[in-house]
Amino acid sequence: VVALLLVLVLFTGLTAGTIFAGWVHSVIAEVPPLSAENIYQYMERSSRIYDRYNNLLVTVESPIHRIIVPYGRIPRVVRNAFIAIEDERFWEHPGVDFKRILGVIWQNYREGTWQGASTLNQQLAKNLFLTPEQTYERKLRDMYYGIQLQQQLSKEQILEAYLNHVYLGRGAYGVQAAAEVY
Repeated sequence: VVALLLVLVLFTGLTAGTIFAGWVHSVIAEVPPLSAENIYQYMERSSRIYDRYNNLLVTVESPIHRIIVPYGRIPRVVRNAFIAIEDERFWEHPGVDFKRILGVIWQNYREGTWQGASTLNQQLAKNLFLTPEQTYERKLRDMYYGIQLQQQLSKEQILEAYLNHVYLGRGAYGVQAAAEVY
C-alpha cells in the first residue's frame, strides 16, 4: 500500500511538473525577443533643441517629466536606498530572485496577504515592455524579460535605466525629475 501510494504521488508530481513546464514553454514561446541595446528608446521624455554651439534653445515638453542622468551622477545613497527597499539581492541574482519568490509565496500563504517579489530587472521590464495586468502569464513574461535584461546589460546599466524610468509621484519619472519636482 505504501509503495503504491508512493508511486501514485510520484506519478502525480511528474505529471503536474510536465504540465507546468509545458505551460511555461507555451507562454515564453509567444514572447517577442527583447533588445535592450538602447533601452532609453523605450522611455518617453522631453526633446531638447540645441544650436550649433551646443546651447539649449528650447525644451519641447512631453506629458512625462523625465531627465536622463548617467549612473555615475546618481548619488550612491540614492542607488543604495532603492536597492535596499526594492531588491536587496540585486547584485547577486540573475534577474529573478527565486529565493525571494519562494519566501513570498510562503508568507502570502501563511498570512493571507499578497506581496510581490519582483526584482528591479522585472519591474523595469514590466514597465517598459509589458502591460500592468496582474496575471500569471504576465508575471512569467516579466521574469523572462528580467533574465534577458541581465544577459544584455550590466547591473549598473539596469539600475541606471530603472532609476531614470521609475515613477516617483507628481508627474516625475526618474530620480532627477523627482529631485527637481520635490
